[in-house]
Amino acid sequence: MSSCFRRSAWLVLALVCGVDTSAFAQDKPAVVVTPGSEQLYRAAIQRFADVSAAPSAQRTDSFRQALEAALEYSGVFKSLDPKAFLGPVATETLEGGPPVICSDWTQIGADALVEGEIKDEGGSLRIAFRVWDTVRCRDLVRRRYTQSAGADPAPIARRIADDIVEAFVGVRGVSGTEIAFVSDRGGNKEIFVMSADGSAARAATANRSIINQFPSWSPDGDGIVYTSYRTANRPYLYVTGRGKHKPGRLFARESRHQYRGVFSPVGSLLAVVMSTGGSSDLFTARPGGGGLKRLTNSRSIEVSPSWSPDGKRLAYVSDRTGAPQVYVMNSDGSGSRRLTFDGSY
Repeated sequence: MSSCFRRSAWLVLALVCGVDTSAFAQDKPAVVVTPGSEQLYRAAIQRFADVSAAPSAQRTDSFRQALEAALEYSGVFKSLDPKAFLGPVATETLEGGPPVICSDWTQIGADALVEGEIKDEGGSLRIAFRVWDTVRCRDLVRRRYTQSAGADPAPIARRIADDIVEAFVGVRGVSGTEIAFVSDRGGNKEIFVMSADGSAARAATANRSIINQFPSWSPDGDGIVYTSYRTANRPYLYVTGRGKHKPGRLFARESRHQYRGVFSPVGSLLAVVMSTGGSSDLFTARPGGGGLKRLTNSRSIEVSPSWSPDGKRLAYVSDRTGAPQVYVMNSDGSGSRRLTFDGSY
């Protein structure tokens, strides 16, 4: 007799005899799994008006496609098909045009309406836009960007997408951000940069060192600190960038090896890993390399600094108890305490 049949027979007998069967129900409780629902805003993106002396339909169409792709990359918005529009497919003008009829957009499920215009003027490209909250029927943000007429306008499309996300959810989107990474696609391990969606990859270093590693962005996005073996095949810290970030080696007079540099969230300090007689310790310094201050001083290995969002504390890894564990301390080196106690590594 199968176990399934025996169980069924016993259950029937229990019911006939008046035995409490609640235990059977508790044996295998019912589990109900309800799928999560996707919460997306829906955006109607008009084709921007080209008010240049020589308008280009190809330029406006490609820009709309770039903006649509950047907005959908955010994971917050879904673009509506222009074939479903009840209102105008293209912006007539941003100033003095016909009034926006919000009901035309809410009827097709649009939460946002994006209008804009493009103008090529004297070697520069001006792109202006306006975003409407169609449910409340009010404009949320108006902005204008300008760049060289010959430059790719896709980065502006990504910045506009981030503006739209911020207007609706209060947190800026990520389409316009970039990723720094290490690649040996050219033969040597160099630092590369690409857009968040993986496009526009380009080399940030070309020093042909045996290795470049650990890129860390400055908070303003204009500089990257990284470790390179380009000098005497030893690890030192370098900065590449623009503006206030002067490219070149940090701590040029420092002979100790430097294995890692990480910008603080506000950019006022760097957390630095330096080798001191076989072990490694943590330091802080100003982004230009001055003001070096030692935070740890032991024979153990202290590595992998990571800033708290407010820049007041540092998490790091230390093997001072015999195995690597995570610790946290104040940014001046005080108040160190152990966070993890499980695992041997």
